[in-house]
Amino acid sequence: MKKVLNLILFCLLSFLQVQGAASEQVEKFSEAELEEIGQHFQAIYDNDGYGIWKFLSVPNEFVEKFVDLKAEEGETLLILASQIGNAKVVSKLLEAKADINCQDNEGYTALMIASFKGYSDIVGLLLEDKRIKVDIQTPEEFTARSLALMYRFEHIASMLDKSSPCMIKARA
Repeated sequence: MKKVLNLILFCLLSFLQVQGAASEQVEKFSEAELEEIGQHFQAIYDNDGYGIWKFLSVPNEFVEKFVDLKAEEGETLLILASQIGNAKVVSKLLEAKADINCQDNEGYTALMIASFKGYSDIVGLLLEDKRIKVDIQTPEEFTARSLALMYRFEHIASMLDKSSPCMIKARA
């Protein structure tokens, strides 16, 4: 049994980014918690319906403990949920106070990913959160709006325009 737990822990640590602050975050969990967290990451990463259903039933108090851990490419659960287009998972993660403006290793945020994939429901959920910053740029200077336009999602670019700080001030 101990070998199985060590293998699970090794796989989880390989999946999660364990550099700097992230390794300190991982060390605070028990083996059982790490196994559960790994299962949640994997379910969302794989877009596994049953695993996601189980994740949605996890109390927010527990999700808050690991909501901003990062996978090996710097993706948080919120970024992963935005990639697969799962609005229910995005809602749960926002309720659990996920870092909405976190960037992955390439500089992309959940908003950018939802924008270039055309997930207007997720873009809408993210824009409803007062913490959102719509003007974050990747190192290549892409924004959520420029990505939406690049992939021909004009309706999403319009949603972003209406929520940008300049537009909000102009309407006031």
